[in-house]
Amino acid sequence: MSEGTYSYPDEDDEKRVTDWKIEWLNDGKFPVLAPWFDFIKSLWWCADWGWTEFDGMDDGDPIRVYQVSTGGWSGNESLLSAMRSNWSCWMLSFYSMRRGGHYEFRVPRLPVPPVLGDGREHEHEHEQEKEFTRVDNLK
Repeated sequence: MSEGTYSYPDEDDEKRVTDWKIEWLNDGKFPVLAPWFDFIKSLWWCADWGWTEFDGMDDGDPIRVYQVSTGGWSGNESLLSAMRSNWSCWMLSFYSMRRGGHYEFRVPRLPVPPVLGDGREHEHEHEQEKEFTRVDNLK
């Protein structure tokens, strides 16, 4: 499917979502799922309305949050079905769903190390706290 069009995802697109292999960082502690989500977003109908992503915190750990809504379009439902078929990616990212085709995924992020030696270590931590308050309010 070419970018900018809203044709139904084809079988090759769905197979790629289903067969996606996870890369791991830090001795297998951090799954790299952003490329999987980026690919799915490129196929998502009306992503400018039904796709939101932002950084946050979950129980003190940095995460990337993806909130997606199908908009009732069967192509998006088909992509979610392909996502569910990729058991590893789904289990590492799925957080919740609610009636109406709304899903939330949370993916661990590598902690951002503070910048050392420039006197701004604490300023950097404060910026992170402000950035992460949105997810803490979702519970």
